[in-house]
Order: sequence, then C-alpha cells, then structure tokens
Amino acid sequence: MDFLSDVLVGDDKKVRVLNILDECSRKVLLAYAAKNISAKSLVKLLGELIQDKGKPAYLRCDNVPEFISEELAKFAQHHAISLRFWQLVVSLS
Repeated sequence: MDFLSDVLVGDDKKVRVLNILDECSRKVLLAYAAKNISAKSLVKLLGELIQDKGKPAYLRCDNVPEFISEELAKFAQHHAISLRFWQLVVSLS
C-alpha cells in the first residue's frame, strides 16, 4: 500500500490517494482519495477491505507516519498481519 499526492485541477486543492494493491496479481484492491487520510481512517478502510476481500498475510508499505503509527501496529497485531516496510537503498557512487 502507498499514498500518492496530487492537486485538483481548477482549485489547486491537494488530495491524497491511498492505493492498496495485491502484490502478486497487481490488482487494485482499494483506491481511496481524500483531503487527509489519518491513521484512524486507514485502519477503518483496512478493516472494511478485510471484511470484503479477506485478510492478507502481510502489508508492505513505506515509512510515512500513517503506516508507522501505533494505531496500524495494533490493528495488524490484532488481525495477525505482518507489516513489511520498504527499505531505502542509497547508492553513493
């Protein structure tokens, strides 16, 4: 899962889009756009997604505040879902 940020044409308002993909099939499971998406909103959306599609073995994500939140960690632990964070690889060549 990952966030994209964009600006709406015409009114210059920022919007965030939460995208959740199946890592194997690359199928989009959820695309949700809002002005702000808090950790609480993220957990609510994940709960609804689990009810609809079933529970994943893990969630792969980066280190934005919503993904490293205590709220998501508790949700994942409660549902026995592993959190896997992308690693940043820096080349100094």
